[in-house]
Amino acid sequence: MATNDAVIGAYEKRVADLQNKQRVVAERLSKMRASTERSGQPKGSAFDEKFELAVQFLANPWKLWDCGSIAMRRLVLRLAFGSRLVYCRNSGFSNPKKALPFSMLGVLGTPETKMAEREGFEPSMEL
Repeated sequence: MATNDAVIGAYEKRVADLQNKQRVVAERLSKMRASTERSGQPKGSAFDEKFELAVQFLANPWKLWDCGSIAMRRLVLRLAFGSRLVYCRNSGFSNPKKALPFSMLGVLGTPETKMAEREGFEPSMEL
């Protein structure tokens, strides 16, 4: 038990600060719950933000590369290629393996890609 008035005052101030923080957190939590109940998920949820960033990167990786930061350029390389880039002094870079999203985008964009024909793909079942 504290008997010194300065110590008691410090304890009371600390308790008041903690109670204020508790009220702020409770208010934020109630706002978040209300937002979740209305829309089914929190506004600006982490998934939405991450998905939007991923789509923006896939749409134009050059924007991230062009920002000039070495850390961002390394990130682009890790995201765009499935393995490390191999460089040969005489012939330059070898054919790198693209990351799955980029290889799928490449397959979708090729004009040679066709769907299976309705007839003639499988043998007919005539008896």
